[in-house]
Amino acid sequence: MNVGDRGDLRHQRGRAGAAIALAAAVAALAGAVGSAPAAPVPYRLPAPLPRRASSPSIDRRAPYTPLVRSLIHQLEPTSPPTLPELTNAARIFQGGLGPAGANPTCHAVGAVAAPVGTNPSIAPLCWADAVGVNILNSPNRNRTTATPEPLAIGSSFDPKLANVWGQVEGAEGRRLMVTGLFGPEADVSVQPNWERGLDTLGEDPFLNDVMSAAQVDGMQAHGLMAQLKHFAAFSGANRYTLTEVADQALHEILLTPFESGFRRALAASTMCAYDEYRDTSRHLPGPPTAYGAGRSPYVHAPLRTWPLGEPHWACEHPLALAYTLRSLWHSIAFVGSDFPATHSTSAMVQGESQEFFTPTFF
Repeated sequence: MNVGDRGDLRHQRGRAGAAIALAAAVAALAGAVGSAPAAPVPYRLPAPLPRRASSPSIDRRAPYTPLVRSLIHQLEPTSPPTLPELTNAARIFQGGLGPAGANPTCHAVGAVAAPVGTNPSIAPLCWADAVGVNILNSPNRNRTTATPEPLAIGSSFDPKLANVWGQVEGAEGRRLMVTGLFGPEADVSVQPNWERGLDTLGEDPFLNDVMSAAQVDGMQAHGLMAQLKHFAAFSGANRYTLTEVADQALHEILLTPFESGFRRALAASTMCAYDEYRDTSRHLPGPPTAYGAGRSPYVHAPLRTWPLGEPHWACEHPLALAYTLRSLWHSIAFVGSDFPATHSTSAMVQGESQEFFTPTFF
């Protein structure tokens, strides 16, 4: 019996699953199912859910499509470059708390300024924190649907339900001018006393993989970018202490929950984590090609990452960001840091794309 089969059974028999389904259905269908106005509860169970939705397809030429290459060409500085040119081109590498001039319409945690002077123009980004769509201020504050803890969604064993909840987040986020959501969280709850345990889908890598991918599909079907987090090896780790992990455990427990989110659901982005870790295997492959070299039309000299077996912070660890994400899974998702989890300018070569929330290194 697969996860979906178990989900159907539990959805039909379990009151908890029905309650979660109801919350998602009410938000997604805007009260399409109701009873008489005099009834104390204005709905009936079971609540019908909208059809499952999927992420849009990706241009096979991405990320270097003709349009992207045209925009890059317009942003290339002169030789020698001027400070305004460099500042303009670098804007999209940095994000911050609140609008602060970066994006005045962004009332969430991650406003990202856009370079100016291009044709077509580049829209600024607005990232909201999860769980749900958290709007911090403005007249729309507290007007998004409150979610059950992801642990409750995971316990439903129902990927269709996770997909519908993703659709709720996608529809509400885009309506409030949010372009991306810091979620879902695919981490495995390895330690029962971990501070982030309630924000995970549970302790099973396969379950987390299926459920988080379903949520990514739902979000991105409505035009809201998903930033799958926290990549990688963050499950229960002390965020500022080195964690050593065996290669088998890394791949079977800590990386597995992310795989379908990138490979099947095509997550647009991922958030690298706070932790420092090292794969203890003595048989790792050599340093892979850094992201960009070999795929980018702008890099012509050989460019390799650091050795994969070295200890590094997650936001500059080539084992996850370059080898696993790019070479094994062939994902083009861009990598944004947690707040703040960037430790050096070298992170850009190792796989990080965007620094939050300070412009210290990028």
